[in-house]
Order: sequence, then C-alpha cells, then structure tokens
Amino acid sequence: MTYQTWLYGALVFHIIGLAMLAGSTLLDFIITSRFWRKYAVNKGEALIMREVAQVFPVVARSGIALMVLSGIAMMAVTHNVFGSQLWMRIKIGLVVLVILNILLIGRRTGKRLYMLLQEERNGLNRSDALNSVKNTMQWFHYSQLLLFVIIFTLSVFKFS
Repeated sequence: MTYQTWLYGALVFHIIGLAMLAGSTLLDFIITSRFWRKYAVNKGEALIMREVAQVFPVVARSGIALMVLSGIAMMAVTHNVFGSQLWMRIKIGLVVLVILNILLIGRRTGKRLYMLLQEERNGLNRSDALNSVKNTMQWFHYSQLLLFVIIFTLSVFKFS
C-alpha cells in the first residue's frame, strides 16, 4: 500500500468517527428537546423516548475511539506534518474540549436526569432539580454543537 492509500484510508475513518460523534450529539439534542416537551404532557411516553436515547453515548464513544485512532494513524503516516500547524493544534484542543465536555458535563447530567426521573416515578416532586438539569443539558448540547461547527470549519479551511 502506498502512503496516499494509508492517508486517505485513515482520513475516511476519521471523518466517519467525527460524523458518528457529531451526529449522535445532534440526535441526542433533538430527542432531548422533544423529551422535555413530551414530559410536560405525557411522562410515560417521554420516558420511552429517553430510553431510546441511551444508544447515543455508545455511538459517541465509538466515534471518539475511531476518530482518535485514525487521527493518530494520519499523524504517523504524515510524520506529524499537520501537527505543527496552528489550525491542527486548535482542532486537537477543541476535540479534547468536546471529550471533556462529554465526560464532565454530559455524562454527569445524564446520570442526574436518570436519578431524578427514578425519584419522580417513586412519587417525589423533583421539578426544580429537573429544570436545572434541563438547562444544563441545553447548554451542554449548544456548546458541543458549536465546537463541532468550529472543528468542521477548521478542517475545511486549514488556515496557517
């Protein structure tokens, strides 16, 4: 195999990983928005929607793994040529922010939501805490989507 074949192969997997991560975030944002609207009207149906959304973190983790491994492969194939460029350093930093945001905000908020929903099923009123979780989730999704737009833009324009 040639250098070009390895590079393009890694690039294809890198784009697939990024698409999986960004796509799962976008779908989670859409389903979560619908969940909150449905939860106000029909809690049972809303909980089913939340269960469906449980697949997105698995897809996101797979996307992260694919993106990171293929990124390392591209750096190895190119002997770190892109790694010294400013746009790539910014992009890597933003990807790290995306991953940290998922780990520190997304996962914790998702677990908190699950716990609060369980408590509500048991008859406890958790309206205030649920509103707080809702706001945190909205900011999480907005920040993730903004980071993805910036990452995609950097990947396309590759300024020096």
